[in-house]
Amino acid sequence: MKREEFAKRIMWSKSMFWLGLLNPLAYIPQIWSILSTHVVDGISIPMFGLFFVIQVSFCLNGFFHRDKNAMISMGSGAMLSMVAIVLTAYYRI
Repeated sequence: MKREEFAKRIMWSKSMFWLGLLNPLAYIPQIWSILSTHVVDGISIPMFGLFFVIQVSFCLNGFFHRDKNAMISMGSGAMLSMVAIVLTAYYRI
């Protein structure tokens, strides 16, 4: 069995779509917590910065490889990482 046949059999495209959707959705609880409590003591800005760089890199990789799912997933995740960074910096002042 070729890899394309295997990917079709396990519905790889649909699975990757839903997993890609989880990437930005995973940031929502953190951002909600920051907005509702204004407590940012346990949040590492360098770690969120690293997440941001990785997500932007994979978003660009999706652009260059014409992978719309990767672009949307990683691009929206990068935006939410930046929101978390900005909110954390704002509430630490």
